Amino acid sequence: MRPISLSGLLATLSYFLSSVLWAELPVGEEPKRTSVQEVIQKDDGTQVDITGVVLRQVGPRTVLVHDGTAAVEVDIPPDQVPEGGLKPNVRIRIRGELVKEDETGNPELDANQVFWSF
Repeated sequence: MRPISLSGLLATLSYFLSSVLWAELPVGEEPKRTSVQEVIQKDDGTQVDITGVVLRQVGPRTVLVHDGTAAVEVDIPPDQVPEGGLKPNVRIRIRGELVKEDETGNPELDANQVFWSF
């Protein structure tokens, strides 16, 4: 019998849990998954769905996420931030609303749902 590595087991479990969670969401409410580059060109208030990697945590509940096309700051609800925060290189999927700050014009995402895998 082959021994099972703990990291392999956790990765598999994380994959299945995220698949199950996404499968239970109402189909009519799913925004189209898009790149960060496309997202930051959209209008304020647009509902978006992105997948990327955490570059760094920039505040107690704010992370910088990059998907290979661009980076965007994401504000995460306090109840969805894991204990110890989100570390660099963590894969993350975010659903939320695009918000463009008045002073700077820099886009941010206000997350409604956040899924990650360690």
